[in-house]
Amino acid sequence: MAAGTEAASQDFCADIDRTNSTRNSLDQDQRYHDALDTTIKSRFGYFKWSPDFLQVINKPRWLLFIIAMYFTVASMQVTGLRAVVVRPLERRFNITSTQVGLIVSVNEITASAGSVLFTYFASQGHKGQWLGYGALTFGIGSLLFSTPQFITEKYVYSDLINQSDLCSLSSVLSNTSTGNTCQQKKVYSSDLYTAIFIGAQIIIGLGVSTVYNVSIAYADENVSPKSSPIYVGIINSMAALGPALGFLLGGILLNIYIDWPSTPSDLTPSDPRWIGAWWLGYVITAILLFLIAIPMLGFPKHLPNYQRYRAERKALSSAKEDVEFKRRLSDFPKALYELLTNKVLMCTIMAFAFEEVNISGLSSFLPKYIDSQFSLGLSTSVLIAGAVTVVGGAGGIIIGGVVMKYLNLYEDKTVKFCALISLIGLFLSLGLLIKCDSPPFAGVNIPYHTNISSNYNPLFTANITGNCNLPCHCNEVKYNLICGLDGKSYFSPCHAGCRKRILNSKTNIMEYYDCECINTSDDFQSKEGTLSIPVREAYGGNCQGSCSLSIPFFILLAFIMISTFLNVAPGMQIILRSVPENQNAFAVGLMGTFARLIGGLIGPVIFGVILDHSCSLWDENCNQRGFCWAYHNDTLSLLVFAAMATFKSLKLIAYLLAWHFYPVSQESNKRNCFSDNRLKEKSNTRNISDSPKSKIMLITKVTTV
Repeated sequence: MAAGTEAASQDFCADIDRTNSTRNSLDQDQRYHDALDTTIKSRFGYFKWSPDFLQVINKPRWLLFIIAMYFTVASMQVTGLRAVVVRPLERRFNITSTQVGLIVSVNEITASAGSVLFTYFASQGHKGQWLGYGALTFGIGSLLFSTPQFITEKYVYSDLINQSDLCSLSSVLSNTSTGNTCQQKKVYSSDLYTAIFIGAQIIIGLGVSTVYNVSIAYADENVSPKSSPIYVGIINSMAALGPALGFLLGGILLNIYIDWPSTPSDLTPSDPRWIGAWWLGYVITAILLFLIAIPMLGFPKHLPNYQRYRAERKALSSAKEDVEFKRRLSDFPKALYELLTNKVLMCTIMAFAFEEVNISGLSSFLPKYIDSQFSLGLSTSVLIAGAVTVVGGAGGIIIGGVVMKYLNLYEDKTVKFCALISLIGLFLSLGLLIKCDSPPFAGVNIPYHTNISSNYNPLFTANITGNCNLPCHCNEVKYNLICGLDGKSYFSPCHAGCRKRILNSKTNIMEYYDCECINTSDDFQSKEGTLSIPVREAYGGNCQGSCSLSIPFFILLAFIMISTFLNVAPGMQIILRSVPENQNAFAVGLMGTFARLIGGLIGPVIFGVILDHSCSLWDENCNQRGFCWAYHNDTLSLLVFAAMATFKSLKLIAYLLAWHFYPVSQESNKRNCFSDNRLKEKSNTRNISDSPKSKIMLITKVTTV
C-alpha cells in the first residue's frame, strides 16, 4: 500500500515537472517570438520591406544627421528666406508691407495650435512617422507658396515695350487701352495671391509644429542618456545655422531674374525694377524636405538598443514622476491654471513674448529697412542682415550661458540680471535713430527745380507731375528711375522731361539728354566745347548717396541683437526654477505658445504697418494702391525706434515685476544670516589674542551658527 502511494506521488511529481517544463518551454518560445517581433519592429524599412542593406542607416548617428538636416532646412526657410522675399513679393504681386506681414506671420497660428495637439499624439505614437509626414506637409506648403509665380503672366517691368518712356508731346496710351489693361489685370488680383500665400503658410505651420517639438524627443529616446545632451546640442546648433544659410541663399537668388531662365538684356540687379527669383528658394526647400522625408519615414518607432537605453533612463528617474505625469494628462486644466497663476513664471513668459515682437517683426523687414536707409542694394542688405542677426544671436546666447556659469547666478539674482540687460537693451535701441537722409527724389520729397542743398519739408506731399513734365503725358509711364546730374532722382525719363537717350557701349548704361526738368549749369558742359557732342544730363539708376553712418549703425545693431539674446539662457532658468521639476516641459511649452501667438503673430504686422505709414511714393495701378517705391527715412527710423523701445520697455517692466514677485527662499535667508553672523564674528574678534584657546572658541561659535 505504501509502495503504491509512493509510486503515485512520484508520477504526480513527474507530471508537475513535465507541466513546468512545458510551461518554461512556452515562456521561452514566447520570449523568443517577442524578441524576434521587437527586432523586426526595430528594423529600418518601408511597410514590410526591410532588407539587410538598409540596416546600415538604422543607427543613432544617421537619425541625428537626418533630424539635423530637417532642422536646418526648416529654420533656413522660416527665418532666413522669409525675410528675403518681402520686397520681391510686394513688387511682383502689388501688395503692401502690412499684407506681407500678415502672410509671413500666419503660420505662427497653426504652429502654435499644432505644437500642443500634434506633440501629444506624437508622444503616444510613432515619432519618426510624424516627422516624416510633417516634412511632406512642410514641402507641400512650400511648393504651394511658389505657385503664384507659375499661374500669373511673366513679369513686365514696363508696359511700354514697343513705345518710348521719353517725353512725348502726344499721349502715350489712350484711355481705351488703359481700361482694357486694367480689365485684364482684374483676372489676377492681389487678393487671390494673398489667399494662396496665407493658405501655404498655414500648411507650412503644420509642418513646422512637428519638427521643433517632436524631433528632439525622438532623438533623445533612441540614444543613451550620456549621449543625449550631445545629440540635442547638435540639433539646436543646426537651428542657428539655418537662418544664416537662408540669408545666404536668398542673397544669391535675388541676383537671378524672377522669370529665370530668361533674363532681359536691358535690366541688371542694380536696377530698382529688378525682381529676384524669390520662388526658387521655396522650390529648393520643398525638394530638400521631400528628400528628408524619405529616410525619416523608414526609421522604426524605436531603434535597436532602445530597451537598454530606456532602462538606463528609468534608473536615472523615479516612478513617482511617471505617476504624476499621468495625473497631469487627466488633470490638464488644473495644471494649466497653476502655471497661469504663477506670477513669476507669467511675468517671465510675457518678457519673452514682448521681445519676440521685436525679433520677429524687425527680422522680417530688416533687409528692406537697411536698403531703404543706406541704399546698399537688396542683395547686399540681405547678407548684412543675416550676418548681424546670426552673429549677434549666437553671441548673445553663448555669452548668456557663460555669464550664468561663471557669475554663479541663482534665484532672484537671475531676475535682476535679466532686468539689467533689458535696461541696457532699451538704451541700445537708440541706435535705431542712426539714419541717412532720404535721397532727393524730384516730386516726392523735394519739388522740381529746387536745389538739393535747399531746406525742404520732409513731409512734402508727393506729386511726380510738375510744370516741366506736364506736356510729356507721363501718367501711364511706369517706374524707371534715373539719376540727374543735379543730384536728384526722377521717377522716369519722361518725368525728368528727357527727349533723347543713348546706350553707352562701354558701361552698358542708358544716358539721357535734353531733359527739361533737370537743372544743369556750366559745370556740366562738354569738355570738347562742340555742339555736336550732346551733354549727358542723367543716367539710368538711383543716385548714390554719400551717407557714412552705415558702419556705426551695424555695430550698434549687433549689440542690440546680443543684448536681446543675452537674456535667453538666464530667462529659461527663471522659467525652469519657478515651477516644480515635473512641470518644466509644460512651462517651456507654454512660453513657446505665448511667444508665437503674441510675438510671432503681432510683430510682422506691426512693423509692416510702420513701413506702410512711412511710405512717400506708392505704386498705383488701375487706381489701386500697391507696394511702396520710396520711404521717408526720418519717419521710418523714428517709428521703428518707437516700436522697439515700447516692447523693450514692456519687457523691462515684466522682469521688474518678476523680481518683485520672486519669493525669498529659506536657503537664501540662511545664506544671508550666515554671512551677517560671519561679519559680526570677524568684527568682534579682531582684538582677540591669537592664542589656541581663542581660535577654538571662534571656530565653535561659527560652527554653531
